[in-house]
Amino acid sequence: MSEAAQSKSPPLSESYSRLAVNAAAKAGFGMVGGGLMALVFMKGAAMRCLLTGIGTGLGLGWGLKEADEYLTNPSPEKLPKTENFAKGFEEVREVTYSTCRKLFDVIPESWKPPSSK
Repeated sequence: MSEAAQSKSPPLSESYSRLAVNAAAKAGFGMVGGGLMALVFMKGAAMRCLLTGIGTGLGLGWGLKEADEYLTNPSPEKLPKTENFAKGFEEVREVTYSTCRKLFDVIPESWKPPSSK
């Protein structure tokens, strides 16, 4: 690898963390996709678990394949971009929190748990 390409690559610990986040995110997406397909197409619990596991394995395998490609021939272009994952998770957290807050405000006082003061 040339000196110029090596200087553009991020530090090794940052590369490993990006690759781990990429693999975990793809495994999560595969699990959600496989789980949704299992709910729609399968009746039995065992078959649903099997299809969900297959989706998780496919997603994790895809993420590990990308990690292996990067580690075999490191270049900044092959490193997965993970900045959008953290931004997306933060947006989901904010929307979930605000939605739960709105729902909690709608609940009648008699249904709410007693406040501990």
